[in-house]
Amino acid sequence: MINAFLHGVRQQVVTEAMASPLPDTPYLRIDTHIAASLMQKAIRRSETVWALKAGQRLFDVQPARFWRRVSITLVEDVGLLDKQLALDVLACAPLRGASPVCWSVAAHLIGRLCDAPKTQVANNLLHLGLYDLGEAEPMVDFDLLPFAEAECWITGSAATTVQRAKAVWQLSGIASSGQVVQHPEADRERVLSILSGLAGDPVLEIIAREGLRLTGHVLPLISVLEETGNQEKGDVTATADPMPLEERIGGLPSWTLDQYTWPGKSALRRARTECPAIAADLEGRAATAEQRFRALADAHFEFESANLARRAQIPAHTALWRRVQALGPHRLPENAAALYEALRADWAQFQEIRRDIWR
Repeated sequence: MINAFLHGVRQQVVTEAMASPLPDTPYLRIDTHIAASLMQKAIRRSETVWALKAGQRLFDVQPARFWRRVSITLVEDVGLLDKQLALDVLACAPLRGASPVCWSVAAHLIGRLCDAPKTQVANNLLHLGLYDLGEAEPMVDFDLLPFAEAECWITGSAATTVQRAKAVWQLSGIASSGQVVQHPEADRERVLSILSGLAGDPVLEIIAREGLRLTGHVLPLISVLEETGNQEKGDVTATADPMPLEERIGGLPSWTLDQYTWPGKSALRRARTECPAIAADLEGRAATAEQRFRALADAHFEFESANLARRAQIPAHTALWRRVQALGPHRLPENAAALYEALRADWAQFQEIRRDIWR
């Protein structure tokens, strides 16, 4: 039944894509890991040309990876402000027994993702669930509760949205790399059923199930949970985040190179000691070299990599984003601003380090 519905959605998207001119995209021969990073960040920044260049490379070489990254970007950086867009993306991803769509359809979807107003609310909720001690402390014995009682953290009104999101994560049993304690009765089907009941919308249930199938991540479930709050979003305006100065490094935008690419990670490790303002700030905040790297990598991610060119101006979402900017491992609210200032002060030198590593 769901597959038949998705097939209909897919056919409609294919028809729309075929009626649109295919952009002329110069082929970009880059490492697929960097291509995946570039595509996601370009969608964040609504840089359609770069998103298409990187997306075409990934689509040609590793199509399964392309669709997983597009689906992750959907729930991590675009959100469900446009549920039809989310449904269209997930319907066009590979389905059992269906022929894969062509690049024209994938390019059409990338263009729509770039143009859409965006929210990182689901990712922000997970981040706060991990690192905001005020949110974590009330849930310290969560894994000792019977499932029926633990479910109340999702369905009840006493928990914060952050705590509800963390409860979904723990009860779903989805891999967390040791970041959260999985509930001993974790059952993703029961959690999907809970979310379905809260949503009261079959489209949201399909988004949750297909998003989970394609990504293997908890983010689709958190996105649907946030939507069940029935927040009155109305007409959403979108504005650009502050962007640090962009340069070309190895022919690519400098914002491509962060901790999730080998040149970016190498540059951050050098910046700990070679950039004076950064080195001075890190010296007093963490005990080990690895902790200092983690603090810098997290701050740099918020400073450059996570920026949106069309951030939806929804007060509740903006408030969560501001909290994330002030949090993270070894980055406390009272001193997070100092590390951002250090990045600003050393930005030219940091860019030079990235250029030197690429050469």
